[in-house]
Amino acid sequence: MTSEGEKQIRNVSRYIRGVLKKTGGYDGTQGYQIELVATDIVVFRKIRKALLEAETVTVTEYSREGDPREKPHPLLFQLREQSKVVSKGLDLLMMNIKSKKGKAEAADSFAMFMNEMGKDD
Repeated sequence: MTSEGEKQIRNVSRYIRGVLKKTGGYDGTQGYQIELVATDIVVFRKIRKALLEAETVTVTEYSREGDPREKPHPLLFQLREQSKVVSKGLDLLMMNIKSKKGKAEAADSFAMFMNEMGKDD
């Protein structure tokens, strides 16, 4: 990746680290995971930019007989796959709605368990 790409990764990493620190989710051992997620985000942005700059979101392929057929642009599939990678990375860092909801539910479940355990005394 170019030095511009490295700069973008550093900036995204810094942003993620700041968000995690602000929300109390940073423990200092996540450096490599943050860098991976930042890289995935930068790659996602590059694919998105290339797709948005494309003339169309379809490509024309021709059969052996010479008949044209329209297909979705290959970058569209790459964008969708990269989106899943980014979402999973953010989930591992507890930075998306799904993971936050799961964390809250787990905390509530544990609190209910402890309350029930206390009732037996």
